[in-house]
Amino acid sequence: MATKSWIQINGKLIPKDEYYGNNSRAELPHIQPDIEPFKSPITGEVIRGRGHLRQHMKEHGVTNIGDYSSEYFQKKHIERSRAITGQTKEARAERIAALKQALER
Repeated sequence: MATKSWIQINGKLIPKDEYYGNNSRAELPHIQPDIEPFKSPITGEVIRGRGHLRQHMKEHGVTNIGDYSSEYFQKKHIERSRAITGQTKEARAERIAALKQALER
């Protein structure tokens, strides 16, 4: 016989499967285990946990790539492309100044 789990909300018992519906476990809160020790690419010292990693990153002024969203990378890609092709405000101002200087000669 299968067992059923219940949740009590405001004094009413609700079956867990009805409360959570079709939500996957990935959408629910969970506890992450600590990270495995690894060697820092900056100093070579062994990082032994999340707290140590946070302290190490703060000391060396670095961040984790996971701190950035995909939108951030898309925005930076567009900015780099514009800078390379000379489509920034600074590049336009330089071109105008060069043209004015050439006309004055």
